[in-house]
Amino acid sequence: MIKSKFKRDVLFYISGMIFVIFVFTLFFRKILNKDIINIEHVYILLFIISLYILCLNFLKYIRIIKLDKKFLTYYSLLCPFGKTIFLDEYIGKITIQETGSSGSYEVVYLVNKQNKTAFKIMGLHYKNFDEMKKAIALPEIKKHLSAKEYFQLLFTGVLDLSKVQNKKSSEFSINKFLGIFITIALIVFLIGMLIKVFTKFMS
Repeated sequence: MIKSKFKRDVLFYISGMIFVIFVFTLFFRKILNKDIINIEHVYILLFIISLYILCLNFLKYIRIIKLDKKFLTYYSLLCPFGKTIFLDEYIGKITIQETGSSGSYEVVYLVNKQNKTAFKIMGLHYKNFDEMKKAIALPEIKKHLSAKEYFQLLFTGVLDLSKVQNKKSSEFSINKFLGIFITIALIVFLIGMLIKVFTKFMS
């Protein structure tokens, strides 16, 4: 049996996410306790709710994983009592390259019998990721994803591989670059607006 080994910075990620959730919970309560709630308060509440969702989505992939030949058991903050999945219920695995603040890393998805990605293991969190990936006794599925398919998989974790058209990697790289550029531009714009709203709200 192989057990996952966390990288040193995982504790930092967990602490940071919990701190962010705590701070914005205070903001959330402060707004709800106001006698009058205006449109700016609504925007802040929507931002806080979105942040909660993002934090929880990130935390759910930080898991303690135990791998055997026939099954996989995992534990997380959102699943403290553990859950076991049986590998014979899956037809393969697909590896995707993702990019974060600390650089690029591999992510492996298990693919179920409906040809959909159903379980995600992020190389970002584990120093023995390659060992874990090799221990998953499932055939590797090769697919060239379009930008749309890549971002769908990135943000939702679910993609129907039977609908993937296997576009050329060069075409995908251009689309991926444009998609990332547009996404970053939108995020910077939204952060700027939110900082302005927060500054006005706290003054």
